[in-house]
Amino acid sequence: MDDTTARRPAVTAAIATAVLGLVALTVVLAVAPAGTAAVVDDLAQLAAAVAATVACLVAASRPRGLGMRVPWSLLAASAGAWAAAQAWWTTSVHLRGIAVPYPSIGDVGFLGSVALGGAGVLVWSARHGWRRNRVVRELLDGGIIAASFVVVVWVLALSDMWSRPGTAVLELTLSTLYPVADIAVATIALLAAARAPVRGRLPLVLVSAGLMSLAVSDTAFLYATQAESYGSGDLLGVGWVLGFLLLAAGALAPDGTAGRRPGRHERRQGLWGLHLLPYVPLTLAIAVVAEGVHDRDQLTEGTLWAVLLLFALVLARQLLVLLDNRSLLRRLSHDAHVDALTGLANRRAVEARLVRAMAQDATRPFAEVAVLMFDVNGLKRANDQFGHDAGDEVLRRVGDLLLAAVRDEVTDPERTEVVVGRIGGDEFAVVLTGRATGALGAVRDRIDVEATSLPYGAGLSSGSGRLTTVPPNATTPHEMMRTLLRLADGELYAQKRGPAPTPVPTSPSPTTAPQALADLVVRVHDELAALADATVAARLAVCAGAFARAVDSAAWWVSSVTDTGTLDDVLSEQVRAPADPVAPARLSDLPTTTHALVDYPDSDATAHGRRSGFHVTQLQGPDEERTYLAATGYAQVLASGGLDADGCAWLVEVFGDAATDDLGVHLPLLRALVTLALASPTSRPREHDRQSSAPVVA
Repeated sequence: MDDTTARRPAVTAAIATAVLGLVALTVVLAVAPAGTAAVVDDLAQLAAAVAATVACLVAASRPRGLGMRVPWSLLAASAGAWAAAQAWWTTSVHLRGIAVPYPSIGDVGFLGSVALGGAGVLVWSARHGWRRNRVVRELLDGGIIAASFVVVVWVLALSDMWSRPGTAVLELTLSTLYPVADIAVATIALLAAARAPVRGRLPLVLVSAGLMSLAVSDTAFLYATQAESYGSGDLLGVGWVLGFLLLAAGALAPDGTAGRRPGRHERRQGLWGLHLLPYVPLTLAIAVVAEGVHDRDQLTEGTLWAVLLLFALVLARQLLVLLDNRSLLRRLSHDAHVDALTGLANRRAVEARLVRAMAQDATRPFAEVAVLMFDVNGLKRANDQFGHDAGDEVLRRVGDLLLAAVRDEVTDPERTEVVVGRIGGDEFAVVLTGRATGALGAVRDRIDVEATSLPYGAGLSSGSGRLTTVPPNATTPHEMMRTLLRLADGELYAQKRGPAPTPVPTSPSPTTAPQALADLVVRVHDELAALADATVAARLAVCAGAFARAVDSAAWWVSSVTDTGTLDDVLSEQVRAPADPVAPARLSDLPTTTHALVDYPDSDATAHGRRSGFHVTQLQGPDEERTYLAATGYAQVLASGGLDADGCAWLVEVFGDAATDDLGVHLPLLRALVTLALASPTSRPREHDRQSSAPVVA
């Protein structure tokens, strides 16, 4: 059971106790005599502030997430400053019987509490970061909230206070600082709650609500003081008690974000439900101004300027909303008509283009329309053997191929009449309208030729359709579009039912050309016989090279095991340029050619003759071998090895790329060739042998 779960009963009990105490306080203040109510009120405020201080200190000492010690310490200092000032006030009034003047030394603690609370929430809010596309909106929201509260405070208290003659400058300044500081803290708290992610929002919401309660109580206190109607024991004290109890509840509440920073998706979730937040204080400000004008039949200059400022801020915010909506609609329209993987038009966009091209009226006669449709062959094989990343690469390459063909075969003025799109999982279309239809044959021929270079053995089947007049069985643009697509589909699937359009490999295989492989073994045996005095490395190179060419692989390596247990690459050859551009052009381009066999158990067992060999692809095989294979950029590797007459361990690896068929079926053949090479009574390669045997790189 984690710390959060263990604290839930205690938190629930504390909240229940606070609620009951708050209700009891309200009842006492309402029915008790004035003297008793004043004492209870001041002591309750002091107790609530002390409780909030202790709770925040506990939260600061507990690991509640990244960077939370500072904000909780500031909030503890805020509650502590208020508690110290309230303790001085209570002692002076009830124990010493002193009439506390205004302003007094206690105001330092009260104002310091507001500043420290705002700093704490600001530091907390900074954990969630500022997103560039929200900075202006949040500044405007903050301005609307702050200006609304300023209007409320000015109408209710500050206007009369500043117009009253004989008031001391310090008293006026402090009386203005209280509501202005409270407004600033309330604005920060509201925006912090709005920007908090859903997970972990509860503590910040409780703290923000507590600060809001304190701000409202301070503003009401200022109004009551100016109206000479405030006294200790009023129900107004419940607001301060409630504020500190909410602050304590926020410190005790679990946040669910310990040790983690909120993700981008969570930050987005934390905003959407509070977009209307600025309009709450705005509505309050409008109501207060309307009430003030109605009762006093006047509108002061300061109130007028504040209202004009509010109007300007709201107007700017609405303008920003309109601009955001226009940008959002443009982005949604783009996403609705563009294929995310290839960047081409999607099916909706292709069909819309066809419908527009076939629409006609008295001023716009029917224009010739043609469509080329393509279906990717071998996509499932690429996905199954090499993973979905390989399938995605095939689709992207097809998209690039189609775009290049259109760019090269269609003249510039006519390209605006061409749309290239992906209309299904493995289906693509090229729509040509008007003058661009003349390039139909050239575009198709170019694509058919270039399709032979697609990776992972993929290819394309194609079909075309053309409408030069309105078909007799179609009367609407949608019916004409369906007719055209059926024409292209029919030709496409007729081709798919025929011979495969992709080239057939000419390399021999054990099932189609067994005699060719038997001849290969004989030929290698004869070559090895002529190399009786050659090193084992040279003999293995002959076997590896002959085998690699026979099965159309991309490269081979010959490695030996050193006395220290490492695998050293002695000789290598790139048989042909790899089909996958990720594969290294030269084996020397790899970061290292020395590997600890302890990290590659299959290679170790094969090199020491404990197993005949292994076949690994990027999707199948031991993790360490697959990881290394992915680093080389090849698609598969077939390996065999063993011990020579001197007990030296050797490993032969043959690498295949996207154009190589399955090498696993050839393991017995590779094993036989390696056995022939190791049968020679030659010794372990010495350093001068290694230096004289320069790597063979085609």
